[in-house]
Amino acid sequence: MTGDVTIAKLDLGGATPLTKVADIELGAGSEPWAVVIGNDDDTAFVITRKTQTIRKITGLKTTPSPTPRAASSGAGRPAADSPTGQEPYVANWAEGSVTVVKASDLHRQDHRPQRRSPSRACSARRSPRPPPASRPPPRARRHR
Repeated sequence: MTGDVTIAKLDLGGATPLTKVADIELGAGSEPWAVVIGNDDDTAFVITRKTQTIRKITGLKTTPSPTPRAASSGAGRPAADSPTGQEPYVANWAEGSVTVVKASDLHRQDHRPQRRSPSRACSARRSPRPPPASRPPPRARRHR
């Protein structure tokens, strides 16, 4: 895999609905893995799988350019951007944690371990109750 990210413009009412804006090189073999668009619609956060970094691309509507990379923990995937757009959250599947990154300089602000890994949380779910027809009838109560 390469380290390229393609920025495209989508215009469903235009003659050409999808127009390529730019190709951004994030490093040979970095393997861009996931992306989340910031709340300002002009910033993107890209997680690279092989180099395990988070990259910020600014100027999506004008001239896109990447910022220096910041370290990410484990095999991270962007989960979401904060409501203010100041802190993207990176879910670290292998560690069962969430990393909070400061959007302005991509420094890690917080590393929040989860109580259970996502795989355990899924397997701990209870099975649904059987439908009413298959349940045994309730016992009659005796009143004294």
